[in-house]
Amino acid sequence: MINKTYKLSEVAVSKIATDLKFKSGIYQWINNINRKSYIGSSSNLKRRFLEYLNPNRLNRELERGESIIYKALLKYGYLSFEFRILEIIELDTSLTTDEQSLSLKLLEQKYIDSIKPAYNILAIAGSNRGHKLSSETRAKMSLAKKGIKSHRKGSSHSTESKILMKQNSGRKIMVYVYNPEWDLLNSFNSITECSKETHIHYLVIRRALISKKLVQNKYYFSKYLLN
Repeated sequence: MINKTYKLSEVAVSKIATDLKFKSGIYQWINNINRKSYIGSSSNLKRRFLEYLNPNRLNRELERGESIIYKALLKYGYLSFEFRILEIIELDTSLTTDEQSLSLKLLEQKYIDSIKPAYNILAIAGSNRGHKLSSETRAKMSLAKKGIKSHRKGSSHSTESKILMKQNSGRKIMVYVYNPEWDLLNSFNSITECSKETHIHYLVIRRALISKKLVQNKYYFSKYLLN
């Protein structure tokens, strides 16, 4: 299923949910009034779609931080939007959860780069899922880093949050760049630094560190200095 569009004013929510059951892929919300849109990805499209249709959840999330798409859905109403499936993909079950998430984010990034959706606050797929954290939330995170507990006793991160934190922490690892003959070309203190110098997206570099495949027919990326 690719490029299937549902107008919420015409199609029952239950019908859309049934179509999305057990599917993973890239989706787009399109505002029929101003044609602005949002692009996202999920390994569980049915669950993600239904989350958007819960106003109480959207309001709770907005208390944590900024989200243009959440505000737009609440302001204009769901019937003013189309929900479009841009691409359905089969996740490789031989990959780890992190690797599956990465493959989704790489595909999502291609659509973001191509469409440039106005409702995506951040241009990088997977960067806090399009949220801009509020000053209150940032303060709580700062306290947590210093070992000071917030009022949310007993709370724990969701599985998705843990995956993204692991991905972001991995951007600080040492990266060695080799040519196709495995001659060392350069080294960098982080994936971010390597990305800036090579002009290759950090998600592509991260994936190459795992797959050890040649990128753009020019570079191999490794976490290790080879003899």
